Amino acid sequence: MNDTLSLNKLEKIIELEATLREEYQQKLDKKDALISALTEDKATLERKVGELEQTVATQLKNHHRGFSQVAGQASPRATKPGTSQPL
Repeated sequence: MNDTLSLNKLEKIIELEATLREEYQQKLDKKDALISALTEDKATLERKVGELEQTVATQLKNHHRGFSQVAGQASPRATKPGTSQPL
């Protein structure tokens, strides 16, 4: 009789273990999928940041060139109206 009770308890423990394993495996699978999606999103964002950094660097270079060209040209000095005296 004792053996039968122990066997029943053991079977219930095994069933519970299987149920818990299945539940936790499903949770793990969902988290793995989420991690994969987030990793892909991170890679996409890092790629976009790199592209934006290149765009900004190019724009700054072009702006600097334009500024250098304007600064290098002789520009008329501002004078007081009706005179040749500088402001």
